Amino acid sequence: RSLPAYPAWFEVNDRLARSAVAAHLGHEVTSEVELASPSFGWVEYNGTHIAYDAIINAASADRELYREAFTGPRTLILASLPDDKDRDGLFKQFEETGATVREIALSGTRGYLHYEKAKLEGRLLAEVAFNDAWAFRKVLKDAITEFKPDVIHIAGTQTYIRLFKLAFSDIYRR
Repeated sequence: RSLPAYPAWFEVNDRLARSAVAAHLGHEVTSEVELASPSFGWVEYNGTHIAYDAIINAASADRELYREAFTGPRTLILASLPDDKDRDGLFKQFEETGATVREIALSGTRGYLHYEKAKLEGRLLAEVAFNDAWAFRKVLKDAITEFKPDVIHIAGTQTYIRLFKLAFSDIYRR
């Protein structure tokens, strides 16, 4: 698959940031810099492409990216969306791609993330403590074995994305 460097929202943010810096400096910003985002990126793990995407509502979803990169049964979306997020909107978009969608609930988050809907809707793959990187890594390795995906889309809160990065710090380079 062709893996995009960034979703559309990142390019918009980059243009806005460069405009603001140019206005502050009084001249255009022309130097090439490697773009990085704590909220989105791609890594490869044992032949499986994994994208992480801090996303909690459908309005910020890059629908074109979903259609191009996260489409079909060989895509596994591992979402972690607490009850207070736009679960219905995001899951509708995820399911429109034909991908397999499963949820991971995070526990031990001092009570501010609640996953009762995940437990009731039949997509719950696992519950992992928000800081248990080894348990999360095992869940992901087991999901690769079970589903045999080409692409995994890790989608959810920043807390969830931090857990992914911690669990795969050996391959994560940003």
